[in-house]
Amino acid sequence: MPQRKIQSLAPTASKNNWRVFRQLELNFDEEYFILLTVHGSLSSATIPARNRNAKNKKMLTAKYIDTSEELDITNIDNPRETIDKERICCKFCNGRVSIKHGLLRAKHFFHINVCTSDFERHPESPQHNLGKVIIANHIKTNWEEYGSANIKFEYIIPEIKRIADIAMVFPSGWVVVHEIQLASITTEHLENRTNDYRKLGIETIWWLGKSADTKTNQEWSIKRFGFSLSIDYTILDAEVKSLQKGKTL
Repeated sequence: MPQRKIQSLAPTASKNNWRVFRQLELNFDEEYFILLTVHGSLSSATIPARNRNAKNKKMLTAKYIDTSEELDITNIDNPRETIDKERICCKFCNGRVSIKHGLLRAKHFFHINVCTSDFERHPESPQHNLGKVIIANHIKTNWEEYGSANIKFEYIIPEIKRIADIAMVFPSGWVVVHEIQLASITTEHLENRTNDYRKLGIETIWWLGKSADTKTNQEWSIKRFGFSLSIDYTILDAEVKSLQKGKTL
């Protein structure tokens, strides 16, 4: 169980009736999260524009083209020693992919040519990919309700041609999607994407950071779900830059 350092902040109500409840700094692979909530509906006990053809997409998952076996690079210690180079491909378009991994790079798959998939997906930054790993580890370790769920990165939802950042897939078939949003986004877009998932019976939880973590978006989330979750981009960026300087994450 990771150690936790909790710093309470005095609640400050605004005219829109939302408040900062408290800040949690979790000493778990340098994870830092800020929890925004209204009326304590989510307590500290609970939380211990698309580019379809972007070149060289960074991915945490790929597959073997002959068996369709999915490969999660976050679970593979030495991917170049383990993964068969001639068999791996993009799980979205079957295009050729390769591996980047080393002292100065966080391990990931990348497209050799243009991805031809028609699934909606942003080219993802190293900070975004790091955020996915941190959040997945955090919720699996600290959220008891996910105890029986399997973590799936870059989860394909063919009915709406979307790829979820993280999906918690339960043995009974239920799916809860966790989406990380760092780029600027409107509440209309957040609402539309949430409704797309909802129509399929998929629950959505948003983690907002950087340009997406605005007061307007926080208030939308609180109104929609009763809480708003944020991930500190400055910490993600510092960790990525630390890795690029040859330090370990």
